[in-house]
Amino acid sequence: MPIRISVSHGEQLQPSGFEALLEQSNQLIKEDRFEEAEKYLLRAQAIVPDSPSVYNLMGFLAYQKKDFKRAVRSFEKALQVNPHYAEGWNNLGAAYLGLSRLSDAKSAFAKAVSLNPNLEDALENLSWVTEHFFTHSTKLPSLSACTIMKNEEQNLPRLLSSLSGYVDEVVVVDTGSTDRSVEVARSFGARVYFHGWREDFSAAKNEALERAQGEWVLFLDADEAMFPEDLKKLRLILTYTSHEAFMLPIKNFLDPQERTYMLNYLVRVFRRRPEIRYRGRIHETVEGSLVELGKKVFKLHNIFIYHYGYTDREKTTWKVFSRNYELLLKEIQENPENLDALSYLGRDCFLKGRVEEAKSYLRQVLTISRDFNFAVLTAHLDLAWIAIREENFAEAFVHLDTVREREPYLPDLYYLLGLAHHRKGEYPRALECFEKVFSVDYRKSKSLMVFFRFSWGDLYQKMGECYLVAGENEKAKECFEKASEFSEDNPDLLNNLGVAMVKLGDRENAEMYFKKALEANPAHPDARSNLFRFLLEEGRVAEARVLLSQMKEILEQK
Repeated sequence: MPIRISVSHGEQLQPSGFEALLEQSNQLIKEDRFEEAEKYLLRAQAIVPDSPSVYNLMGFLAYQKKDFKRAVRSFEKALQVNPHYAEGWNNLGAAYLGLSRLSDAKSAFAKAVSLNPNLEDALENLSWVTEHFFTHSTKLPSLSACTIMKNEEQNLPRLLSSLSGYVDEVVVVDTGSTDRSVEVARSFGARVYFHGWREDFSAAKNEALERAQGEWVLFLDADEAMFPEDLKKLRLILTYTSHEAFMLPIKNFLDPQERTYMLNYLVRVFRRRPEIRYRGRIHETVEGSLVELGKKVFKLHNIFIYHYGYTDREKTTWKVFSRNYELLLKEIQENPENLDALSYLGRDCFLKGRVEEAKSYLRQVLTISRDFNFAVLTAHLDLAWIAIREENFAEAFVHLDTVREREPYLPDLYYLLGLAHHRKGEYPRALECFEKVFSVDYRKSKSLMVFFRFSWGDLYQKMGECYLVAGENEKAKECFEKASEFSEDNPDLLNNLGVAMVKLGDRENAEMYFKKALEANPAHPDARSNLFRFLLEEGRVAEARVLLSQMKEILEQK
């Protein structure tokens, strides 16, 4: 594996002249124009003599020339100025490796990972060096994987096989299975315990924590799994970290083809301590106990948990709603000001079409809370979504503007803003918002949930509609084609593809898409009128008449 070296800034860039020189040298390095880059760096160094960024880039240039001794000196100078410069430690490790100083290289990579576990270059380098040179001498902290289950025989093999060989033990708490779940779990070597169901997910999970023996705990649901490479990297992070817990991104797949997903973050990895326990009858977390203890929590971005429980979305939505609704009501009866429970109740009611009930719960969140927390964020977004559907755009923008002030890095915000402008017919503004969904860096968001209020197919379709209005037909076609990857038989989408093809002069495919739209929905008015107009333009009058008579029959049947 080629060692990965990082080029980034190790300080706040100032003054402006210095920043411009540094940016220019960065650009030249990207173009492999190293001699020119060095001239700009020397000019920058004349302005700021002890800049870690300049030292780092000088080291990078020396590394490219395989002058590893000079590279080491430059990286060491950068770290003398800024000892917390994770990229600098990674690069120093790469230079040490060039000099065959393996132990020093490993230590430098480990330091970079301890400072920034999200620095992918350092994590890849540390993983590679450990695997090739230090496999037997690196002592990893022990890790217990825990889960609770009830009738999960179909899901358990995927979960337990993904953990095999990468954790020290698997602890399973069964809450009343009547299928082969216990037998399956034991066949994978899991230790199985029993805990009667008390309508309390925290109680069951805390039973698993009582049984775990590792230094660290990884808690997964029975319908989840992880990739081996991610587990290997996670073990390395745990080896060198000073943090007490990690949030992991969870990809919740929403269709069997795993094309659409919701992404949320939860603390799933934490040191095993008796004071760290789950709270909440439902939507249970350990975050509350960690906050009270003042423990450090780090948000990882590149090590994923994959959740497969929502792939049959309609079936799951009703099942989850039926179960969650009663548990959330009990939670609120015990604590009427439980903001998370009120927020979840509001969203669940909205998804099941109980809109007025949803509004009531969501507005209670905003009335009770004095802070801008996750429950308040989601209440604003859900109320905005409801307002857009009801075409109450003034109210929608009030909620969305409130979110934008506090959470400018949230993709869902820009989707809802785009949706509001789209519904109002303000297509240029809608397109601007939709495009920002892709450009905004969601990793900077403080939200625990992103990509959860829309499907990619819907987003691409609406962008295509905006591009059509703007006359950017090629871009419209590209968006509609991407949307069709998520929804192949959507008559609106197929009709729009036909329109885009007409405007691009591809009349053969235009006719095909109009006909496909009518196959999906024979009564689709736009597709039928577009095909009728198309046939007339082609001089195919007899076929147009047949189309009209078919439409007449459809209308009479209604």
